[in-house]
Amino acid sequence: MKTDPHFTELTAGQLRQYIDAEAVFSALEQARRA
Repeated sequence: MKTDPHFTELTAGQLRQYIDAEAVFSALEQARRA
């Protein structure tokens, strides 16, 4: 598998955003359930 540095960088940024969004969504879900 060939790795494109730009692609890797972009994916890492998207992954970080996804993790942040997931954490926020999880917190909202817990607040709604409480």
